[in-house]
Amino acid sequence: MLDFTVKISDNGNGGNGQKIFRKAREALQNAGIENFEPEARWLFEHFTGARTFDPVEIPADKAETLRSALKRRISGEPLQYILGECEFYSLRILCEPGVLIPRPDTELLVDMALERIKDVKNPRVLDLCAGTGCVAVAIAKNRPDACVRAADLFEKPLEVCRKNIDKNGTDNCRVIKLDVLCKPERPLDFDLITANPPYIKTSDLAGLQREVLAEPQEALDGGADGLVFYRSLCENFLPLIKPGAALAVEVGHDTADEVFNMLCKHLGNVNRQKDLSGIVRVISGKIMN
Repeated sequence: MLDFTVKISDNGNGGNGQKIFRKAREALQNAGIENFEPEARWLFEHFTGARTFDPVEIPADKAETLRSALKRRISGEPLQYILGECEFYSLRILCEPGVLIPRPDTELLVDMALERIKDVKNPRVLDLCAGTGCVAVAIAKNRPDACVRAADLFEKPLEVCRKNIDKNGTDNCRVIKLDVLCKPERPLDFDLITANPPYIKTSDLAGLQREVLAEPQEALDGGADGLVFYRSLCENFLPLIKPGAALAVEVGHDTADEVFNMLCKHLGNVNRQKDLSGIVRVISGKIMN
């Protein structure tokens, strides 16, 4: 399946690019990869530097690198880890094993965050459970006047977040180490707090797709009811946020109502935003005086 034949020509090249691409596509299709066509194209172009429709010869070393990447994908490793990056909010975001992969649905969180601070000059923003920093970097990129802090507890996300800040030139964003399950030591002088916390119920983890299971469990596990982090936000963070500040959080489809009811006890002007599938994805509100 993976051992697509590569003819090594006399000049040291690895073979015809179009033929290699076809065999790469077949390998992913035979392995049951749902999006085998685009994934084969992305892998081919990324690791060979050629376009799939170009009649070019692929050097042997690049063909072998592609073969190794295909083996990783067929074993269940997420495509974004193999490519090392993904697109998020029109930005290139670095992705590495040990950090949650950004999802397109999370772009709605950025939309709502930017909407909440559209009339605030020089806003201060705190992004909790930052992971790659995709949300924090997107906000910082779209609001150069903002002071953004990307918070996470674990060293790997903090490391990758720093790389993404540098990669995207968002000097107005910095990382801080913070445990969302603990009460902050001082009041939070921010105009907006965002979070895409772990929200999958512990009992549901085993049934996730193998690609998702390759991501860090601490970025997925929201506790027995999926609400551990939202509960901490309400108990430990919201009492310390200044009046007038806003909160925007991503939620799971099966806990959206519970999170909404929970936040309504602490916030005013609470809104639910649906994604393109009609599922409530983001809940936001405002600290009242």
